[in-house]
Amino acid sequence: MIIATLADFRSISRAIAFAFVVSAASVAATLVKAEPTTYLIDRDVTQVEYVAHAFGVIRQRGRFADMRGTIVLDQEKERGGVDFDIDARSVNSGWDLRDAFLLAEPMLDAEHHPLIHFHSHRLVFRDGQLARIEGALTLRGVTQDVTLTVMHVACANSSGESSSPDCQAHAAITIRRSAFGMDSFAPFLGDEVDLQFFVVARRTADVVTGR
Repeated sequence: MIIATLADFRSISRAIAFAFVVSAASVAATLVKAEPTTYLIDRDVTQVEYVAHAFGVIRQRGRFADMRGTIVLDQEKERGGVDFDIDARSVNSGWDLRDAFLLAEPMLDAEHHPLIHFHSHRLVFRDGQLARIEGALTLRGVTQDVTLTVMHVACANSSGESSSPDCQAHAAITIRRSAFGMDSFAPFLGDEVDLQFFVVARRTADVVTGR
């Protein structure tokens, strides 16, 4: 009888220990999920495209080749932040003469303001998905509040639930160049400029130091 009781006690003890381990693992997983994930923007594959308007009918397309920054995202708690710089000197319109015009003082004034900076104030989610990024854009030394509309975002999280370690996003915004002091050549050059961001970012744990 005593032997049977001891055997039952051991079985119960093992069951309790197993339940404790499972519970601890579950709590640990929850804690991992609760931590926001930081991604570093991959400058090699991220694209920033612009469309400017001239004479009311011409759509001039170009791009900025160098964008860097970070994305911090916690989709479960619907929080995070975005901070990035675009190198104004990396503008490429497909024509050297036009690039020189864009880099000059009446337009980007890249000599005195080489970086275009964005810092988010609030991330807005809709149905669990990132929908808008509200923040401040600094261009030519002028800072304006702007809102980026997010068309698509797919990010892996730190718990490894996705097969990809990347964060991929597509966002867009339309700015008025006159709001940033670029009011020359109107009305031949339109005031509105469309910006499209095609971003690929890597989890910081996966980024090679010195990239």
